[in-house]
Amino acid sequence: LSNLTESGATLYILDCHSLKNLNGLSNLTTLIRNNNVENSIVISGNNALVNLDGLVNINSPLYYLELKGNPSLLNIDGLRNMSVSQQFSISSNDMLQNLNGRSSIKRVRKYASIIDNNSLVNLRGLENFESCEGMIISDNANLTSLDGLNGLKVDQASMRVNDNINLTDFCSLHYTYNAYQGYECQGNAYNPTL
Repeated sequence: LSNLTESGATLYILDCHSLKNLNGLSNLTTLIRNNNVENSIVISGNNALVNLDGLVNINSPLYYLELKGNPSLLNIDGLRNMSVSQQFSISSNDMLQNLNGRSSIKRVRKYASIIDNNSLVNLRGLENFESCEGMIISDNANLTSLDGLNGLKVDQASMRVNDNINLTDFCSLHYTYNAYQGYECQGNAYNPTL
């Protein structure tokens, strides 16, 4: 794989239970869109995967990004050069400590979800994230703060912040509360109303 510089539109890395890193993909720079298939990356069910550093050279814009069920994943720094245009989902990554690799996300046209990442304490790394149609932040057991969403300014969006049992700090959303048409907040340590 180390000679691979281009790949088809979608890169799937699924259920590789012994895979610890993606270093073999470090020369991959381009995902080539073909026949109405948008560029996407789906990384799911990789029990031993610790980081995504091998993807750092990919500079193709993504339509969709999904990171799901990678229980040993510590960080996503390897995604720092990728932008996502439509949707991203980061869920069930038990050891994920931060979102620092997502600073290149500015806008997604559809949804963003951050669900069930038990080691995540804040959303730092999303400081450049400006808008989306809807956002779900749910079931992140150690999330205490929404720090990182300071730049989120939207005119029409739904926002669900539910069941983050240690979440008390909503200050990052202070200036944008009134912008949300569909705002739901329950099951957190603190649940501010509009």
